[in-house]
Amino acid sequence: VEREYAKNLRKLIAKYSVKDEKKNEESSQSKGFRLILVELGYQAGQHEILSEAFIKQFPQDIKLQVKETNKQLEKHRKDLKSIQNKLDKSYKNLDKSKAKYIKHQLEWESSSEAL
Repeated sequence: VEREYAKNLRKLIAKYSVKDEKKNEESSQSKGFRLILVELGYQAGQHEILSEAFIKQFPQDIKLQVKETNKQLEKHRKDLKSIQNKLDKSYKNLDKSKAKYIKHQLEWESSSEAL
């Protein structure tokens, strides 16, 4: 977008620039218009510099951020898998303890009835 804008500004300047270099004979109105065109040329240059920055620098920064984010994502996935395994193991231990408790409860009840 910036590159296209700068290109169109340059076209506009080229279209409306006076080709004859008779600066000492030009009126104040035409001199003012010429100075506006010169300033517009500087602005076009600034937009060209911006477009280069957008094309070169920002994609590199974005790639670096994506790489860091992917590293964090993988770390979190690994942590999640570890925590999930621990949770599953805890549930298995809970089920074993519950089964053991029920078994001992039944044994206690049957021994209490026998007395």
